[in-house]
Amino acid sequence: MLTVGASTMDRIFPADVVIGTKTITGQSLSSSTDQPCAMISGEKANAAGQSPANSSLCLPGSLDPAKVSGKIVVCTRGGANGRVAKGQVVKDAGGAGMVLCNAAVSGDNVIADPHIIPAAHCSYSKCQEILSYIQSPMGEIRARDAELGVKPSPVMAAFSSRGPNTITPQILKPDIIAPGVSVIAAYSQEVSPSGLASDGRRVAYMVESGTSMSCPHVAGIAGLLRAKYPKWNPNMIYSAIMTTAPGSGTRRAVPPRRSATARAT
Repeated sequence: MLTVGASTMDRIFPADVVIGTKTITGQSLSSSTDQPCAMISGEKANAAGQSPANSSLCLPGSLDPAKVSGKIVVCTRGGANGRVAKGQVVKDAGGAGMVLCNAAVSGDNVIADPHIIPAAHCSYSKCQEILSYIQSPMGEIRARDAELGVKPSPVMAAFSSRGPNTITPQILKPDIIAPGVSVIAAYSQEVSPSGLASDGRRVAYMVESGTSMSCPHVAGIAGLLRAKYPKWNPNMIYSAIMTTAPGSGTRRAVPPRRSATARAT
C-alpha cells in the first residue's frame, strides 16, 4: 500500500478580474463577461431578512436581485454551499458574474472550476486588493487560455493531507505526492461538469482536482515498473518509487537491496 498526497503542477487556467486599470489574476474554466459591469460585494447585497454574513457567502436566497441584477458579485468561499453552487445563487439573483474570494483560512489555494456564469476564483491576498477597489464603478472578468511552465511547482494542495499522523507522529504519511490539481481527465456524460442539476452541459473531458487524481499517476508508474521489472516484488516497487521521486537524490529506478530497511518498507 502506497499513500499519495496531491500537489500542483506547472499549469494554471487563468481568469482576470479587471477593475479600472488594475488586473488581478485568478483561475476559472468559465467564459468572460461580454462587457464591463458594476461590481458589488455579497456582504452589501443581502436580501431582506438575510444577514450580511449569509450574503457574503452567497448562500441560497441570501442575495437581493434588485442589488445584484446585471452586476459582478464578490462571494466568499466557504459555508454550506460549494464553489460552483455560489455562482448558481448569483445567476438566480440576476448577477452577470462572480468573483469567488478565499477567506484567510484558504490562503492562496484556488481551483479552476467550470462555473455556470463568468467567474474567477482568487486568493485571499488578491481579494483584499479587489475589496479595496470595490468602489470602482465598473469591472469585468476575462478568461484566458491555460498557462504552462508556472512556477513554483509542485506545491502541496491545500486539501491534501501533509502528515505526519496526528495521533502517532512517528508515522510519516503520505509516502509521496503526485499531480492532483487541475488534471485533465475523461469525464462521464451522465453528469454535468459542475455537478449542478440545473447545468445542462456535457463534456468528454474535464479538469479535476483531488487525491483521487494523484493516486492514478502513481498507480500507473507502479504498472510501468512492474512491466519493466517483472521479478520485482511490491516492496521493491514501493521503495523504488519513493527513492527516485524528484528531490530524493536518485534519478534512476534501482531495486532496493534485501536489507532490514527494504523489509521495513
